[in-house]
Amino acid sequence: MLKILLGKIKKLKRFIPYLSIPLIILVAIALISIANRPPLQITESNYGEFDLRGYDFENYVILMSGVVEYIPNQLLTPDEFEAWASENETSFGWVGRYSFSTSRIRIYAEDGKWYTFSRYSVDYSHRIFVNDARLLEIGAPGETPETDIPDTGRITFTAQGVDGAIEIVQQSSNHVHRNGGAHLWWFAGTGTTLSDWARAEQYQTAIILGSFMILALLFLVLFFTHRRNYANLFFAVFCFVWFMRMGVVGGRLFTVIIPWLDWVWKFRIEYIAIPLSAILTLAIADIRCKVPD
Repeated sequence: MLKILLGKIKKLKRFIPYLSIPLIILVAIALISIANRPPLQITESNYGEFDLRGYDFENYVILMSGVVEYIPNQLLTPDEFEAWASENETSFGWVGRYSFSTSRIRIYAEDGKWYTFSRYSVDYSHRIFVNDARLLEIGAPGETPETDIPDTGRITFTAQGVDGAIEIVQQSSNHVHRNGGAHLWWFAGTGTTLSDWARAEQYQTAIILGSFMILALLFLVLFFTHRRNYANLFFAVFCFVWFMRMGVVGGRLFTVIIPWLDWVWKFRIEYIAIPLSAILTLAIADIRCKVPD
C-alpha cells in the first residue's frame, strides 16, 4: 500500500512547476491589497496626550504612538487613577516591565465628532475604560497569576469627546512574559477606513498562511520524489511551523478559524516556533554543506 502511494506521489513530479502558480497568484493579491489599503499617518503623544484635531479621517488611518502616563503595580479605575495621581507622581513610558499596571491617555478631539479606535490586544489581559465608563475586557487582569486570565482579541470602539477630550484608561496584567507589552499603537479613523485597514490586514495574514502551506506541500512532494534529500522535508516542516505561528500572531486568524484554541496553546505555538525554526534552519544548512559538488 505504501509503495503504491509513493508511486502515485512520484507521478506528481512533472506537475511540481505548476504548484508555484498559486503561490505567485497569492503574492500578487497580497501586493494589491497592501497598495489599496488606506494610507497611514503617525502622531506622537506629548506625555500621554494626543491631538487628533485637524486630521483627514476620511482618507487616512492615524497611528497613535509614543509614551503613556501610567501607574505601575496598580489596577485602577479612572476615578482611582485620578485620585492616586493627585497625591503621587505618575510615570511616563511604554509600560513594559511590570506584572500589572494601569495607564491613561488623553485625546483632544473636535466637539460633536465621533472617532473610531481599533487595535489588537497584546498577549495578556486587558480591561478598557473610555470616558470613565467600563468598555470591555480581553481576558481578566489580576494581581497574581491565579487571578490573571490572559487572552487576545481585537478591540474596536467609537467614542465622542467630552469637553473636547477622550480619555482611555487601560488595566493590564502579565504574569507569563518576561516583559509586558506597551499600552500603545491605537489606530484611529472612521468606521469605514478602519474596517478597510483591518480587512486588508486579515487578507495579508490569510495570504501569508496560504503561501506557507503551498510551500510546505511543494517541498513535501519534492521530498517524496527525491527521497534522499531530507532538506526538502525539513523545509516543509519549517513552512508548516511558520504557518502555525502566523495563525496565532499578527492578524491572529486562528482566533476566527479555530475559536476554541485557547490562549495557552496560542502562546505555546508562538514561542515554540522560534527555537524549532532555528533547529530546522541549522539542519537544512548542515545537509546542504554535506552535499558534494
